[in-house]
Amino acid sequence: MAQSAPVTILLATCNGEAHLPAQLESIARQGHARWQIIASDDGSDDATPALLEQFAQRFSGRVQLIKGPQRGMAENFISLLAQAPEGPVAFCDQDDVWLPGKLSRALSAIGSEARPVLYGCRTERITAGGATLGLSPLWRRGPSFGNALVQNIIGGHTAVMNAAALRLMQEAGRNIRVPFHDWWAYQVISGCGGRVIVDPAAMVRYRQHDGNLLGASRGPAARLRRLSMMLSGNFAPWFGQTEVALGAIRPMLTPAACDLLDRFSELRRTPGLGAARAVLAGGVVHRQRRIENLALALAAARGLI
Repeated sequence: MAQSAPVTILLATCNGEAHLPAQLESIARQGHARWQIIASDDGSDDATPALLEQFAQRFSGRVQLIKGPQRGMAENFISLLAQAPEGPVAFCDQDDVWLPGKLSRALSAIGSEARPVLYGCRTERITAGGATLGLSPLWRRGPSFGNALVQNIIGGHTAVMNAAALRLMQEAGRNIRVPFHDWWAYQVISGCGGRVIVDPAAMVRYRQHDGNLLGASRGPAARLRRLSMMLSGNFAPWFGQTEVALGAIRPMLTPAACDLLDRFSELRRTPGLGAARAVLAGGVVHRQRRIENLALALAAARGLI
């Protein structure tokens, strides 16, 4: 599959002229040459549309340019999923750089499974200017629906899905309101019996700049920011959106996932020591780091999840 499958790259753009050329060149250099792009621009008022047009002319017939819904990044990507043709797809951010073997490695890891498969990998964090900052975390506990309910470990800038996963995401709907498209993909695919792969190899250079909504997970400052957000209740609206969105596709979830979703809903509605103990026990939801689980438990006790 790694060398034969055509991949549709779903590229969401908005005022990305500063870094888009480097990303487009990294796609052009992919060892897996059978790719096509659907680029959805969300109302750029800089040179982004012109850069996309130039790339489309260079690779005639392989780049489709469409107008985005202009309701934010998550809805742009979900709209792209709805319009993607049958086959594997890859999310693509406008400001990163893919290493040459990124697509072929992802497709090799996905293989020829019939069930939905979502691939993600580690990243090399870089500054806006391209200087290396270090690698993203290697998540020791691995992917699961219980983790997906409260944490995303599959960065959209690394994500590749097989055809079955694309069909699943399309069935889940294009009008779902969720905070993050990549987190939604992790939740849906893990909750509906699919396989989620976290590749320990770093195959993407992930650019850190002021436009990042959350940024990388590594480093004391990043961890402190997430702890503060949990303890302040900032995650609660996202968890609420997740609960509503997953409830809307409940018939698609596995029985085990339905049970976890119900128990998570109960935790959200019954704060106190019991909720904190349930989080710390790890049988319902969990984050990857112990300190973040402790913060989540404290937030649950205070009714802030």
